[in-house]
Amino acid sequence: MRKPTGKIFSLPEEQQAQIAEWLLNGIPYHQVQALVEKEYQVRIDTKGFVKFWQEVCGPALLARRARAVGLSQDIASDARKSPGSFDEATIAAISQKAFELAVSPGAKAADVKRLFDLVLKAKDQTRDQKALDLAQKEFDLKLSKYKDEVAEKKQKIEESLNALKSQGGISPETLRTMEEAVNLL
Repeated sequence: MRKPTGKIFSLPEEQQAQIAEWLLNGIPYHQVQALVEKEYQVRIDTKGFVKFWQEVCGPALLARRARAVGLSQDIASDARKSPGSFDEATIAAISQKAFELAVSPGAKAADVKRLFDLVLKAKDQTRDQKALDLAQKEFDLKLSKYKDEVAEKKQKIEESLNALKSQGGISPETLRTMEEAVNLL
């Protein structure tokens, strides 16, 4: 494969990488041209930038998008396997990738939407889990109060039965029926 020629390709790799980053981040050619002239004291014409885009930036952009799409597909697959298992760090990473893809020139709207949908679903799951936890705590509290009330009423009934037994004013059959009713509580 032939190495591209031109002033821009004769710059050191780190400078070419910076130029590619500027272009990939959506800075227009004319602004990058001014930056290159200011930072590296080299004047690059528009044809040079077009060729640089085709040779360097285009493939880099495609590789970035492929990585982002692959990541979103991996995350979506993991989410289907174990819904609700996202932690905060994972959600933050997905959000960052969604943002990077969204600001990337030429990003497909469907890919961006897929990542943002994952972020929203993960946040919805977190909110729903918090609501479920709160409802469980409220239920446990009400159940505990109910059990306490039942135990208290049962104790009072047993005390009343014991008082009636000691007074002897109740028949054994009535006493047994009352004791069975208390045990149902």
